[in-house]
Amino acid sequence: MGNKPSASPFPSYDAAVGMYSASEVKELKAKFDTLSNGQATISASAFGKKTSTFGPYAQRHVHPRIFNAFDTKRDGVIDFEEYLCVVTVFRAGGAEEKMKCIYIMYEGIKSGGSMTKDNFRQLMVDASLICQKCDIPESTLDSWLAVSFKNH
Repeated sequence: MGNKPSASPFPSYDAAVGMYSASEVKELKAKFDTLSNGQATISASAFGKKTSTFGPYAQRHVHPRIFNAFDTKRDGVIDFEEYLCVVTVFRAGGAEEKMKCIYIMYEGIKSGGSMTKDNFRQLMVDASLICQKCDIPESTLDSWLAVSFKNH
C-alpha cells in the first residue's frame, strides 16, 4: 500500500488568479476557450478529442486521469476556474504540489485510494510520454521513487 497525500495541492481560484498578470490570465483563458470550443465547460469526451494527438494509449488510459484531476468539483465537466487552479500547480507549484496532483490523477482511476510503487512508476512514465513528450531516464525515475517511497 502506498501513501495518501495530506491536502489538496490546488490553490483557490482567487489565489491562482493572483499569481498571474492580467495578460497571463487572458492568455490562459484563451487556451481554455480553444480547448472548450468557446463553451463555459468541457466534458471528458470533448477533452479526450481535443487531446487525441497523443495516440490511442493516452486516449484510453491517461486522458481520464488528467480529466479527473482537472474536474475538482466532480461534476463531470471542467470550467475555467478548475482549469486555472490545476494549471497553476504545474506552472508555479513546488514538487510536492505536483506530486499530489499526479496522485489525484491516479486515484481518479484506481479504486482503493492508495498507490503502489510500481503503479506510481507507470504513472510517471505516462506523464513523461504524454505531458512532456520526452523520456525520463530510468535513473531519474528510480531516484524519485526512492524519495517518494523511502519508508516502503
